[in-house]
Amino acid sequence: MNATLSWSWVLLVAGAMIALSGAGLAVWALFHDRARGRRRCPKCWYDMSGAPPHGMKCPECGREQMRERRFFRTRRRWRWAGAGAAVILLGVGTGIGFGWGIDPAMALVPTRVWINVLPLFDKQAEEFHQKNSGRILSGREMQPVLEQVLASIPVEKRAEAQKQAAAFIHYSRWERLLVARYISLRAIGRVQSSAPIAGDELDNLMFIAGDERDVAVRSIIAALGDRDEGTRLATIQSLVSLLGRSQSHAVWRAITAISAGPAVDPVVVFGSEAARAAAADPAVRKLRRLWRTEKSDRVRLAAFCALLMIDPQGGSVEELVQAMKDPFSEIRALAVDVLPLTGPASAAAVPELIGLLGDPVPTVRRRACIALGDVDAVTGAVPALLDALAHDADAGMRVVVVGTLVHALPHDERIIRALGSALSDGEIAVRSAAIGHLASLGPAAAIVREEIEGATNDSSDYVRKTAAKALEAIDGKK
Repeated sequence: MNATLSWSWVLLVAGAMIALSGAGLAVWALFHDRARGRRRCPKCWYDMSGAPPHGMKCPECGREQMRERRFFRTRRRWRWAGAGAAVILLGVGTGIGFGWGIDPAMALVPTRVWINVLPLFDKQAEEFHQKNSGRILSGREMQPVLEQVLASIPVEKRAEAQKQAAAFIHYSRWERLLVARYISLRAIGRVQSSAPIAGDELDNLMFIAGDERDVAVRSIIAALGDRDEGTRLATIQSLVSLLGRSQSHAVWRAITAISAGPAVDPVVVFGSEAARAAAADPAVRKLRRLWRTEKSDRVRLAAFCALLMIDPQGGSVEELVQAMKDPFSEIRALAVDVLPLTGPASAAAVPELIGLLGDPVPTVRRRACIALGDVDAVTGAVPALLDALAHDADAGMRVVVVGTLVHALPHDERIIRALGSALSDGEIAVRSAAIGHLASLGPAAAIVREEIEGATNDSSDYVRKTAAKALEAIDGKK
């Protein structure tokens, strides 16, 4: 053990002894002098054992008390207690501040305290980033380069070069805390003339923040409760960039629609999936609460998207079914898009999907129809789909129904007859989709021959020509 390390241990032990002495003094001052059944004046502490049993007035100082129990109070020596607290601080300062170092001392401060304290240093955080941006953004890439350069420097000059290199890539805990605060400021849009943080810049800054990255993440999460809608949206966007992974293109489309940026690989940022999951847990809880209670539909949509991309259990069938009942149509549509990703478990949501075929918003109806095909649930939904093909007011929905039905059950007689009826639909797109499939069936389409013959007089050139080909196929002509 070298001399410096030995001296550090001496200071640590001395500091601990001093702190224990201070604790003993404080305990003595606050708890030693108890009444133990004696009646004493709570002002001058005169022993009233010889006074009249029920006398309420002190014969020494004349102070009169209103309640008997005040004569049995413990005497607190506040000055001595304050001295004990000062001795405790002296011991802690000796043991940690000198013997162990200021960085470990700051590490003992709870994260919640830093979250509340660091906003007082917002200006310093921005100034530190401006003055050290080159050092911050290059430190990670420069470290292996510096190691190679140091290896090529003559031995007699290497010590000084190592000292200069360490100064370039080393950050004190306070500097890392400032970087963590700057990350949160950028994430919630509080830095003027700067876009929300993402990509390689976020990767670099989180690397520099090191052990203080939790301060940055929790500060960002705290901003989800901000009164400003724009701040809440920027915060959700940054959480997705920091903690999220894309689970479906549909999620990314929804996120992009509200100006969310690309996500970096969270394992690179946090070092492991376990560390990412631990950081994501408080964000998931707050995002779920935000999705269910927020008044702004845009924020609720963003929170739901973020949940799907951040929560390790995000996109469960139960949660998606709940989202399908959401009053905001875009959330319902997104839940429908994500459902097929749940695999066989999606069967539990089929009744809800069938119900959405009657949704008041056409986009939701179309996506529900497509999802029924994606989860192989068309067979049980045929009656509802045929009803939609016959009566849905949205032509796009009727076209989607045709595609879903013919893809899942191309030779079902019910489907073929429904397609024959669709040849009289008022929309060319629906008639074209129906005749296109009938022409591919050959003789099987004979059960709707009359409707196909009628389609040869259609106003659409495509429908007329395809109907003629369908008749030739029914007759066995090439």
